[in-house]
Parts: sequence; C-alpha cells; structure tokens
Amino acid sequence: MNMHTDILKEGGFTLIEVLMAIVLVSVALLSLAGLLTTTMINTNLGKNTTVASNLAQQRLESIKMTASVDFDAVTDSAAGSDPVAATNPDMVEDYGAIAGYAQFRREVYITNGSSPVNSKDLAVRVVWADRLGTHSTLLRTTLAR
Repeated sequence: MNMHTDILKEGGFTLIEVLMAIVLVSVALLSLAGLLTTTMINTNLGKNTTVASNLAQQRLESIKMTASVDFDAVTDSAAGSDPVAATNPDMVEDYGAIAGYAQFRREVYITNGSSPVNSKDLAVRVVWADRLGTHSTLLRTTLAR
C-alpha cells in the first residue's frame, strides 16, 4: 500500500456535511427559543391571573366581614353599575393603590339582589395590563342578611 491510497481511505466529514449539520442544529435551537419565549409569556399571564384572583378574593372577604357585622354598611353601587362592562364601580383602587401590586387595579360593584329579598350581589373585578394587552378577572358572590 502506498501513502496516497491511505490518505484517501481515511474516514471523516466533508465540509458540506458539517455545514448541513450546523444548519440543522441552528434551526432546532431557533425553534426551541421561540417555544421558550411563548412558555415564559404564558407563565407570566398565569401568574398575573392567580395574583388578580387572590386580590379579588381578598376584597370579597373583607366586604363579607363588614356585612357580617353591619349588613347595611355595605352600600349599593350607582345606577347602571356593571362589572362586566366596567361601568360605575362602587369602589376603585387604582393602579399603584394596592400595596405591593402596582400593576393591578381593583373595582368593586355592589347591587341589591333580586333573590333572596335581603341580599346584595357583590362583584370584584381586577384589571392589569402587560405587553399582550389588558386583562381582567371577575369574582362574584351574593351576600344575604
């Protein structure tokens, strides 16, 4: 065997094979980066939804405590109050008003209930904004005398 034949028989990758492998790995990594970004956005949305639900529940509980002591102290909202349309809230804690939760806004809606007779319908809507837009969580309950 001569030296020239041994060099040609050595195994290895050609430049084209190496470049194709780099391209394939790059495409896979870019796909994973997009998936990671989407996952982070959805995780943040889930976290903010949980915080908003907890803030709404806290307000509901504090109003229920007030009603258990003095039902008439829980006053009704203005006419045309609608928590879904976010019109005429009875009480508003604007952005920055909730300690530790500057990006959240809380609105309380209280109306006389239709049934039972001595009841009040209570709704708390929590709103927040992020880079995806404005979001809200709404919790409702009925208070009875």
